[in-house]
Amino acid sequence: MYQYSYSGQWRSTAHRYATLETALLPPEEKPRGGLVPNRYWPNEWVPGVLLQDLESGIYFNRSVRDLARYFPDVPDAETYLYPAPSSESFAYLYAEDGDAFLGAAFRFADLIRAIASSAAGQSLADTPASQTQLAMDALEVLATGASLTLWSRPHGDITARWRTPSLLAAFARMALLDLAEGWIQVCDRCDRIYVSSAGRARFCSPRCRHAVQRRQWRARKKSEPKNTRSRS
Repeated sequence: MYQYSYSGQWRSTAHRYATLETALLPPEEKPRGGLVPNRYWPNEWVPGVLLQDLESGIYFNRSVRDLARYFPDVPDAETYLYPAPSSESFAYLYAEDGDAFLGAAFRFADLIRAIASSAAGQSLADTPASQTQLAMDALEVLATGASLTLWSRPHGDITARWRTPSLLAAFARMALLDLAEGWIQVCDRCDRIYVSSAGRARFCSPRCRHAVQRRQWRARKKSEPKNTRSRS
């Protein structure tokens, strides 16, 4: 099994390389979590890292040395025995570049704004429908790896919960679900993106709603005839 990086996080893929020889090994020679001896490596398998580009969603291979960017304190990126993803030791060693993290966060916000504005009929004249579709495709790329799984509670019953490779993937999956329900809105006053289950919601906060109401009241008073205003 190999690992791949997605938006700065690592997770296991479902891809496994096996030979008939390794499949027939007795269980005691195949300990869970143990390293596979070199003599059992298939010829087509080359140790490395599978990365995914955030813009296109395309996967590409890189050397194991590329792990060094996420584990700056390990002594040798090519020979270090990296901890299992989601483990405590993994979280302790793992690190991300701050600029890359912020860049991914801003990209996520831009995608949400583009899709929500288009759904609300507020897309700009220079933003064609194809750009909205590209934004939706890109959001799906960010949500890759977030899946619904079964989980057994301590008292025995089974429930469902989301398992995601990264916080960004979790937010992207949540956004996809909220967009499908029409819950992500654009404020009529400040253009802020917000979540509301009220289908007719127009404002992100009481402050924005009251500001628009005051503006409308002043506009009505200004348009009233002077004699009507003096009697009132």
